[in-house]
Amino acid sequence: MSKYFYTSDDLIKSIKSRALIPTNQITFSEQDFLDFATEEMNMAIVTMVLEANQDYYLITEDIPCVAGVSTYDIPYRAIGNKLRDISISDGGSNLRELTRINIGDLSAYSSNSGTAGANCFYVANNQITLVNTSSTGVLKVSYYLRPNSLVPNVEVGEIASVNYLTGIITLSNYPDDFALASSLNERLDFIQKKSPHKILAYDVNPFVSTNLALKTITMNIADIPLGLVAGDRVAYATETDIPQIPSDMHTLLAHRVATRLLEAIGDAEGLQAANQKLSELQDNAKSLIHNRVEEAPRKVTNYHSTLRSGLMRNRFRRW
Repeated sequence: MSKYFYTSDDLIKSIKSRALIPTNQITFSEQDFLDFATEEMNMAIVTMVLEANQDYYLITEDIPCVAGVSTYDIPYRAIGNKLRDISISDGGSNLRELTRINIGDLSAYSSNSGTAGANCFYVANNQITLVNTSSTGVLKVSYYLRPNSLVPNVEVGEIASVNYLTGIITLSNYPDDFALASSLNERLDFIQKKSPHKILAYDVNPFVSTNLALKTITMNIADIPLGLVAGDRVAYATETDIPQIPSDMHTLLAHRVATRLLEAIGDAEGLQAANQKLSELQDNAKSLIHNRVEEAPRKVTNYHSTLRSGLMRNRFRRW
């Protein structure tokens, strides 16, 4: 039965076919192919997806504020170690926007100046620093989640069934080293089979126990993501066997790696033909990922424009 997406094994097969790489060659290992694919995905295809400005990979993480603590780490899995947005919640439905300031302007916004810095923060190194150290509630940090690195199929568990009452998950593909996972204290990711193969839960607590004979793993019930179904994956954190890009772009990924291999082995004629095809595939891919809701173009409102700020001030005066 044909599949609409590539696993690591499918990807390697496609790469070899496109670059006419002999099956018995020893120049490149299978992990080399996957490492190349991870690099091409992260440095080229993910960049293309982000440039479409359609909020692929966007997630929001809640970071509880601690009284007296002003600095909080930017999540390590954020693409480019940067944030899309940051606000603060009172723990309910009320959100307060935070404004980024330059560290050189800190004196003008210090807590000694009244409430001027209550809604301000600055970024230093890889940390968010709140000007108001008495902030309470929850920081809502939005960022683009970095796709996981590709590993062979045999290193990723494929889920056959989930029991939410006992926490037991049965696998149809059971990696050998899962038997050691509890002692290694490895954190886990759950990955959706369906396109765009998003992460359902990441950095999850390690297995409670494993059973190689029964091909089962046991989790704390609270750690199992809702909606987990047969075919979804469980892997060590930051790993996967399905490229985490829209399935329609898996062919493009395979072709990018094949083009890179042709360049590496010095096949000038093959590289020229591959580059022509690559240009066509990239143009087609860009058209697929732009404007995700065609009949409802996104409305962009600049809440910080001079005109809008003036209107808001006049409205407040009428109150």
